[in-house]
Amino acid sequence: MKNNFRTSIEVNRWPFALSHNQKYLSIGSCFSEHIGEKLKASKFDILINPFGQQYNPAAIGSGLRALMSERNYQSTDLVKQDGLLHSLEHHGSFSGAEEKEMLANMNRQRALATVQLRQAHTLFVTFGTAHVFRWEATGAIVSNCHKIAAAQFEQEILPPAEIIADWNLLLSELKHFNPSLNLVMTVSPVRYFAFGHYENSVSKAHLFTAIYALQKAWKNIHYFPAYELVIDDLRDYRFYNEDMLHPSAQAVDYVWQKLKTAACSADTLQLLDKIATIQQASFHRPRQPQSEQHLQFCAAQLQHISELENKFGLDFSVEKNRLLQSS
Repeated sequence: MKNNFRTSIEVNRWPFALSHNQKYLSIGSCFSEHIGEKLKASKFDILINPFGQQYNPAAIGSGLRALMSERNYQSTDLVKQDGLLHSLEHHGSFSGAEEKEMLANMNRQRALATVQLRQAHTLFVTFGTAHVFRWEATGAIVSNCHKIAAAQFEQEILPPAEIIADWNLLLSELKHFNPSLNLVMTVSPVRYFAFGHYENSVSKAHLFTAIYALQKAWKNIHYFPAYELVIDDLRDYRFYNEDMLHPSAQAVDYVWQKLKTAACSADTLQLLDKIATIQQASFHRPRQPQSEQHLQFCAAQLQHISELENKFGLDFSVEKNRLLQSS
């Protein structure tokens, strides 16, 4: 009998392939940013979290509805706390002291994301938790409490049936807004222990139950097992950051490799290897920058960049600047 000391999870190929001539949008928890940044670094046309990190299905759904309705945020959407203005629908990275500047940034990001969603081939959605906070003043579920007094919120956990009902309506709206849109749904492997270990497990179970039901009902929904790859496949604290909750860079890269294999054609994988080689080369810092050998190296890399830019329309401006500055 062959010993196997780990749970190896094989990810099936998707019924569609990612391509550099398509647009993508990623929305949800911090894990959606990790994978989104991997796609962005690989030169895919992706917009990541236009509201900042959002964790619960209701807040994520509200954000998507704001994009489809082309909502413009106003001063009445802001609250003041600790000397700063905040939006309960946005991450703290949008908070600020200047109202006009803050609203302009929020509406600019919303406008860009509306266009991206309308043209997107695939929407990546990552649910983080079913725990929600309801703002007592309006009854609305918020994305972020911004350290406002807990007495102003009611805390609850969304039952699967409520998530399913809300997202069935939302998916109908998305179908009308962008008929060819695919959704890749994931559950974040980050454990939320603010309410306790058991409550985290219940919360994740609600998310899995809801996604499973939605996947069965909608042909354009595909589940990617990011949670299982980290929790079951890697299953070791050496793949976590110091807080023992968030996956390490190595774990995120492992998930990314699995996603690439499932979602990319052989030609796209070959292109990604070329992109990675150029990016690695652009960080090279020689001891003698003006040596003939290094100048030839830079010229060769710039030639490779030019070929890929002309053939695929990719943007290598960052890599070109690095190479030019090093020579």
